[in-house]
Amino acid sequence: MHGPYFTDTEFSTLMALTREEMAAISTAWPVLAHIRDADAEAGVTNALVHLLNYPHGQEKLPAWEEDIQDALAWWQSGKRPEKRGD
Repeated sequence: MHGPYFTDTEFSTLMALTREEMAAISTAWPVLAHIRDADAEAGVTNALVHLLNYPHGQEKLPAWEEDIQDALAWWQSGKRPEKRGD
């Protein structure tokens, strides 16, 4: 949950969660990808959206942009399986 993309002063505002809450979501992944949890929904959506669109006027992540767009579309589609298959 630490890195160069979101400053400490802006992180909670952008994600609607603290770094510690996002770390807990990350730790629980991929299980949370298959259940409905309001914090996970907000955190994952906000992270993907902001990786694509924030900060304005600065260098984007072109190598990952298509992958992030695909992940966001999948996440927002609501077509995630209820539980992970083996």
